[in-house]
Amino acid sequence: MPVRLLFTIAVAAFAAIFTGLNLDYKCDVWLFHHFENVPIAASIFISFLAGVLVVLPFTIGKTKKIEVPVEKIVEKVPKLSREEKRKLKKEKKAKAQEKENQEKNEIAVNEDSSVQNGESL
Repeated sequence: MPVRLLFTIAVAAFAAIFTGLNLDYKCDVWLFHHFENVPIAASIFISFLAGVLVVLPFTIGKTKKIEVPVEKIVEKVPKLSREEKRKLKKEKKAKAQEKENQEKNEIAVNEDSSVQNGESL
């Protein structure tokens, strides 16, 4: 929580500094009418507000919520006893060890064949 607060304060400070340093800069804007000497900060602020107004209807719109009863979710998850969990864990370990041994054997066979062929490593 404090990180979020500090981040928000830093963003607000950056926005204030940016606005303060750009108050003197002006530009011309055309939006179906030619506006002269519009402050840069004002044009950025108005652009931001326009973006918010365009996105707002999409965020407020209705969403369909799909309610799934908890019982259906729980039914799909198998309940295992401690013995079954230990057995599955041992099987996974055995498969991983077997795969590792197989890879080591393949490397050893490749090294032996390259040495027999007179190739150096």
